[in-house]
Amino acid sequence: MKNMRWLCLCLIAAISACGTPARKHVLLAEDTQVTVVLSGSHDTWSSLAETYYSNKSLGWYIADRNSLKELTAGQKLVIPKSMEPHYGIFDNYEQIVPILTYHNFGPKKSNTMIRPQDFEQQLRYLRDNNYRVISLSALSKHMQQGLPIPHRAVVITIDDGFRSTYDIAFPLLKKYGMPATVFVYSDFINNGGLKKKQLIDMLESDLIDIHSHSKTHRNFNMPLANESLKDFYQNLKLEIIAPQEKLNRLLSAPEEQYFAYPYGEVNPKVVEFLTESNHKLGFTVSPGSISSYSYPYTLRRFQVFGNRNLKSFIKIIKRNRRDLAI
Repeated sequence: MKNMRWLCLCLIAAISACGTPARKHVLLAEDTQVTVVLSGSHDTWSSLAETYYSNKSLGWYIADRNSLKELTAGQKLVIPKSMEPHYGIFDNYEQIVPILTYHNFGPKKSNTMIRPQDFEQQLRYLRDNNYRVISLSALSKHMQQGLPIPHRAVVITIDDGFRSTYDIAFPLLKKYGMPATVFVYSDFINNGGLKKKQLIDMLESDLIDIHSHSKTHRNFNMPLANESLKDFYQNLKLEIIAPQEKLNRLLSAPEEQYFAYPYGEVNPKVVEFLTESNHKLGFTVSPGSISSYSYPYTLRRFQVFGNRNLKSFIKIIKRNRRDLAI
């Protein structure tokens, strides 16, 4: 800011003029790059983002830019007028993102099934400890365009398309206002798995997006008995194209399309088929966080096992930064 003395005088005047904090924020100063305000008692991160970005979901950006976790009345806030591209490289660390993978939800604790109370405990921990769950679309824009994401970003994905995704996980995600991506294999739709109506209901919530997890959930690195190499490759291509066509027919096509490999198995031929069909991201289940420059077709994810405790979950989500040598 060019005239910091004027800004300070405005700040002093604004504070002095109010015996109690204003109900809404007070404009202190602005130039072509930032707006400076004094927060009011009725302000929230969401309301400020809606006012200055016409998007209440961007409240995290104002909080991060001011290095604040909580918003209280009487705080001076600097609000950038635009979100400058940034690929997650800071002075002494780089930002990395853990992507969580769930499968089934139910009463038993096992590798692939997590109990509702344990899933809610994890979501509550994310909320209470200032982690911010972002969509895969936001992560994709960060990787491709450098658009900023929250410092403590986490992504939630759910594989396969079990009906418990709708019956158990979806209500809890709505309760906590957290987005997720459901990867469903298309032969499972209306055939023991999620129904078309349930998929549409989740999509219309604006919290859930639906993407491909193959046609039959076969292993992409294991030919079937008596399957020639030529047939193997043709069938793999069908495993990618058929669910894409079915989901586009049943649901409104997403802006970008992503793919989760069954069992996390991938090979160069499958990547070739994905690029030909305009999929932008491909996901394995090899453990590890990703950065803005990770190869987009072999992205890592952490599987959240239902028979592990909260400490194991916390260990995963803490992998959101990598220190750089100075």
